[in-house]
Amino acid sequence: MANFPRLLLLARVLLPSVHAVPTPALPSVAKHDNALEGKYIITLKPNLDAPSTKSHMTWVSDLHARSITKRDTIGIEKTYAIGGWKAYAGEFDDATIVEIKASPEVASVEADTLIPAPKLLNEREASFLVASHKRDLVTQANAEWGLAAISHRTKTSTDYVYDPIAGQGTYAYVVDDSIRTTHSEFEGRAVFGYNAVSKNNTANSNHGSFAAGIIGGKFAGVAKKINLVSVKVFDEAQASPQSVILDGYNWAVNDIVSKGRANKAVINMSLGGDGGPGSGVDPAYLGAINAAYSKGILTTIAAMNDAVPVSQVSPANVPNALTVAASDQTFKTAWFTNYGAGIDFFAPGVSIRGAGAFDDSGTVYGDGTSASAPFVAGVAMYLQSTLNFKTPAELVTKMKALCTTRVRGDLRGSPNCFLNNGNGVA
Repeated sequence: MANFPRLLLLARVLLPSVHAVPTPALPSVAKHDNALEGKYIITLKPNLDAPSTKSHMTWVSDLHARSITKRDTIGIEKTYAIGGWKAYAGEFDDATIVEIKASPEVASVEADTLIPAPKLLNEREASFLVASHKRDLVTQANAEWGLAAISHRTKTSTDYVYDPIAGQGTYAYVVDDSIRTTHSEFEGRAVFGYNAVSKNNTANSNHGSFAAGIIGGKFAGVAKKINLVSVKVFDEAQASPQSVILDGYNWAVNDIVSKGRANKAVINMSLGGDGGPGSGVDPAYLGAINAAYSKGILTTIAAMNDAVPVSQVSPANVPNALTVAASDQTFKTAWFTNYGAGIDFFAPGVSIRGAGAFDDSGTVYGDGTSASAPFVAGVAMYLQSTLNFKTPAELVTKMKALCTTRVRGDLRGSPNCFLNNGNGVA
């Protein structure tokens, strides 16, 4: 039985006449809005062993090489592997994708999709304030409302109260546009990790730095001692294929695992797109995020800003991701936030301050669930650094137990679970 993949490959190579018959119709392939013509993401069956995976990839390369229209397609462009989850992406003609879909090693085939770069709503410049110590906790006086809100359970306050450990020894990987690693907010704790989209590591928007500032900025951040890793998946085009985003995510997970950072790292993705009515959960995102979760890695994802059910939005609809909706300063559901049973937390998402990307002291305000997800990423690692949970499930259980029921307005099926950092302040 161990030789079966090789025999299968040999049969495919030696019997081209079998494929000389007219090409069958292109089988049903999961397609989303903004699908890229001829581009596909192929997920292999779970826990396919290494020899079978290698044989399959060799067969696909040979199949593409023999394709009559190969001159117009690229073939395999990217490969992914997180534990038992394996996938690849590339450009294939119709005849080739028919055969790939029929392969016994393949779990799913979906069209690659162009994902718009996320944008802050109502983006504008701002400035920062300072912190002061108070007993065994730290109080940042006159902090932004979002920080104050997550550190108090009932009363309205203007102070952010937090444990001075503040995420020390933990990591946040920001899959987004680049972080400006030299920004004063990051105090040397931010590094550039990986570029999945271009050779230019410079940021093209404020978005990645903004998210990083909320997670771990000196003044704007939740976990003020966390380490930040930039994973660039958007460039000046301001839209990237899903395969590129998966490449960045795949790199982040494997970097975390290889460096022994599992259970003390989070991946934030303040991005996403409408998968289309009835499309369900995207199989590639589902496989990747579930595989990361099984390795001890949490993923926080913005619910996005279309005022639609979150079940329609990918990757926010993946169950093992922490999906975050937005509230405003009065704890009312933000008018733009997506909603539904797939939401895990509400977090501040209106008039939020973060780091800018175009100079080392630049700051911006912005609205959107792109701001809300980093709050959850920051609190996750803040709690991990103070309580040292053994699994993501334990951490998430604690985070949900700390929630307050402060959210006002029409929840439209979303849980009333407003993020709290657990410092015990009323």
